[in-house]
Amino acid sequence: MSNCVFPSEGDPRVCTACGRSVSGFPTGPLYAPCASGSPGVPSPAAPHAGPGRELTGIIHDAQLGWGSCFVCEDRARQMNEWGIEGCLSRVEEISAWLRHSWRELEWRDRLRAAIHLAGLLDWRRPIESLVELAIERARRKTLSVFVLGHQETVLGQVRAARHLRTVFLPDIDANCRLAESRVFLAGGPFDAPPDSAYLGLATASWQRKYGPHEEWNGRKWPHCLPLERLDLLELQENVVWCAAITDDEDWAFDLDHLFPGCDALVDELIDRFGLAHKHELGPLANNFVAHRDVTLDHARWMRSAIRYLDARYGEAWPISGERHPCFADRLPAFACECASILYFANRPDLELRQIPPPP
Repeated sequence: MSNCVFPSEGDPRVCTACGRSVSGFPTGPLYAPCASGSPGVPSPAAPHAGPGRELTGIIHDAQLGWGSCFVCEDRARQMNEWGIEGCLSRVEEISAWLRHSWRELEWRDRLRAAIHLAGLLDWRRPIESLVELAIERARRKTLSVFVLGHQETVLGQVRAARHLRTVFLPDIDANCRLAESRVFLAGGPFDAPPDSAYLGLATASWQRKYGPHEEWNGRKWPHCLPLERLDLLELQENVVWCAAITDDEDWAFDLDHLFPGCDALVDELIDRFGLAHKHELGPLANNFVAHRDVTLDHARWMRSAIRYLDARYGEAWPISGERHPCFADRLPAFACECASILYFANRPDLELRQIPPPP
């Protein structure tokens, strides 16, 4: 069901679709099921990652017999919704959920937990430190994904979730020649990125492109988790989760077949920046999630490559759009896509993984 659409001011506020009236409007967005059935603001997604998920994993790994007693979905979900700061302020409340069961453990179970968690807990206050461990692990896995769009109507259809941050690309540059690679320019979110441990990029057309369909824009794309569920990914420092990966190592040749000139620009970037590899795989279309250090380094590379090509060719990069005239206004965007793949082709320390479909 869609949500009510409330005006930005007034008290009470009345949904423009179904007439629902709400007084004492809270700070921030209000999500209420709309009785009209008309399209509204997408419902916010409950977070799938967070301290609750981490605490569940710790208890499960320690094989504590009372794990299933605590790890009910409601409590784990509540911790995830509170988030890191919310759980830090509620350590005692969360600990109270666990303390009774801990006291009733047999000594064998306590010993097993002590062996498994040796060096991780303060055994003078084991329950509280167990909760704090889960919070700290969640902190090391915080995620922010920039959702990129050039149409406000498309961005408005993105379902709200704690890890998603929408970026209206015309606010960075009204010229669409770089398409979604405008995100790397000055004035974009990489000027002051959030302090999340993992950062990602995603198109606002994600659901149309990576949803359960046969084909989009003439190509069959993988079926991936929806944007609001990307926090289900098992984040690791050396892993890059990709919505799509190049079909083979001759990606530059393949793109040059579609847009002649791309391969030559790739060779020029290799020579200019002293890169070593070209025939390796990489993420397609800048839709990926990676460790913060990787994503920020990738953004710096993309900004450098764009600046170099702009300085050398101005806005008329040597790419032909004769075979696809509908993209004539954004040909440099395809060279940017090549530059992005080239970055990952020169990072053999990273493992590319395909984002899976919904479970």
